[in-house]
Amino acid sequence: MKRVEPEPGIFFNRVEKITERQLEICMYLMENEDWGLFMTVFMGADRIQHFFWKHVDPNHLEYSWNNYSLKVKNYYIKLDEGVGKFLEHYQDDVLTFLLSDHGFCPVAKEVILNSYLQEFGLLKSTQGRVDLENSKAVSYGYGDIWLNVEGREPMGFVKPGEEYAKLRDDIIAFLEEISINGTRPIKEVKKREEVYWGPYLEGGPDLVTVFKAGWQAARRPEIVAKSESHEYVNDELRWSGGHDGTHDPLDVPGIFGVLGSKIRRNVKLRVYLCDLAPTILNAMGLHAPSDMDGKNILSPKNL
Repeated sequence: MKRVEPEPGIFFNRVEKITERQLEICMYLMENEDWGLFMTVFMGADRIQHFFWKHVDPNHLEYSWNNYSLKVKNYYIKLDEGVGKFLEHYQDDVLTFLLSDHGFCPVAKEVILNSYLQEFGLLKSTQGRVDLENSKAVSYGYGDIWLNVEGREPMGFVKPGEEYAKLRDDIIAFLEEISINGTRPIKEVKKREEVYWGPYLEGGPDLVTVFKAGWQAARRPEIVAKSESHEYVNDELRWSGGHDGTHDPLDVPGIFGVLGSKIRRNVKLRVYLCDLAPTILNAMGLHAPSDMDGKNILSPKNL
């Protein structure tokens, strides 16, 4: 990633060569191996969009159409041609899924959550470093917030129960009121049980910060010197496009398509990633485990 900004041409050439080689390998394996399920992931689109989104999306504050915009478009065409080759060989007798696990949106600024937690008196620091032992709450870089709970963390002192519940409510109220240059970057802060479920719920962060499109959390658990403006922002980002700040599929929707001889065309569905596993198992004549999340989207009403 360090070479992308100073040498974008080398980056594009490298991604294109990797993609071409991957397409060749996929075609060889599909034609020469006996397979029941075949899957491949093209990471080039993700990397290109992270670094060059400002040359793609007119809604980006730094939008600029130039030669890199054309390179991105040509990469989309390359992937489309690759998918076309797959379908030419197997369209009639193979069920094909095409999807992305997320979409993209502009990213202009990062919010340094730990500095706000410090401002709120919940995070302690020593010589510019987070003092985990004496902090009540800390974020590790993706909008996750962890409380230093007694009996759970090695040096925890936030008592479970009433103190824990009140502290979460206080943090939610504080973060949702943050204003930067007159804009509130945080859409909402959710408790983990509002986001996750299942037997491993206790392993998740205590709170999840959901940002508005264009914002995300600073990537490292960093803090900066206290500011008279009470605004803590990083606007020197390593890329211009993102998806993990919002966490919201309505802001960064992925794509999903399915093609097969028994699939009706032009059917619109809302599909979640967790629906893919039970759908694929069902298509292969296998039963999904009773504790698996998601649903079979290829039910008779959708075919």
